[in-house]
Amino acid sequence: MARSNRKNILTSFLILFLSGCSATSTITNSPITSAPLSHDPPPTYSLKSKAQDYQQESTLVLLSFSGGGTRAAALSYGVLKGLRDYPFTDQDGEQSTLLDQVAVISSVSGGSFTSAYYGLYQEKIFEHYEDEFLYQTFSNDLVDILFSPRYWFSSLDRSTAAANYYNQALFDDATFQNIQNDGPIIIINATDLGGGVRFSFVQEYFDLICSNVNDYSIANAVAASSAVPFIFTPVVLENHDNCVTPHRMNSSGDTSAHVRATQNGLASYSDKKARPYIHLIDGGITDNLGLLAIYDIVQSDTEAFEALTNQVEHIIIISVDAATKPDWNIDSSPSTPKATSILGQRPTYNFTAITT
Repeated sequence: MARSNRKNILTSFLILFLSGCSATSTITNSPITSAPLSHDPPPTYSLKSKAQDYQQESTLVLLSFSGGGTRAAALSYGVLKGLRDYPFTDQDGEQSTLLDQVAVISSVSGGSFTSAYYGLYQEKIFEHYEDEFLYQTFSNDLVDILFSPRYWFSSLDRSTAAANYYNQALFDDATFQNIQNDGPIIIINATDLGGGVRFSFVQEYFDLICSNVNDYSIANAVAASSAVPFIFTPVVLENHDNCVTPHRMNSSGDTSAHVRATQNGLASYSDKKARPYIHLIDGGITDNLGLLAIYDIVQSDTEAFEALTNQVEHIIIISVDAATKPDWNIDSSPSTPKATSILGQRPTYNFTAITT
């Protein structure tokens, strides 16, 4: 039997083995508390509060990082390097780079490793990211963790095991309150498996489940954003019931069908009895480009968008798409494609960078 065939059979077996295993997910999102604090709390990691930092800018750059594993992480990192090396002069004649004008980075799956790392460490990404992540064998390390006998007898679910590894290798137990205040808004996106809508790790979404995003682990968010079905278990959030759940988005009839569907999906979080837990999987399932988070802000979250774009003259949207060419070879036969081929396929969409 050819070596490649043996590898495909082994991979398929491992996928089936993992999908048959069950574990109770670790839940780590804390509820919102009204108890007084002995010190001033850190700023809430929300779109509105972060947007205040950009009110005086004349040009804003909005980035979206697609899914696509390490390929997506490398491509998005290359774009950051390109923006860093692109000179920019503002309306007052001040010299900087185009990277300094980035206000928002929305990401899914593989792209979320880069966005989270940059949000935490900013310019240090250009010193350490290649050695700490891009040149490392993360996939092999994860396989070693998930298929080692030590893990088989562990109580950890697969996504928690992966998040622990990401913490150790990249994120140093950081939470969202550790994202740099003077950096861009980092929107890490996952898919709500039960509701069928995108879930973003910002306070506006955590308000809906009466939880505090400041305390939430960056590694857990990245694990949720990249939790490929069958390989990883969903990352679970508890839908707490200790607050009055606000609506994140407007319900104007002028919004698109997509935004209204998103509103309906998010409104379901208010039914705490029907949805006491939220199961999150790979963000690429609902939007593999990471653009829908930006679209939702523009189309529906008017207050946050106006705070972001006040007095802005130019907005540049750059979509970093790591999609590969379609695999038409699977259509040459009526046979069922191999599991590796199915998991490798992601929806791709064509968007053009927009400057206004």
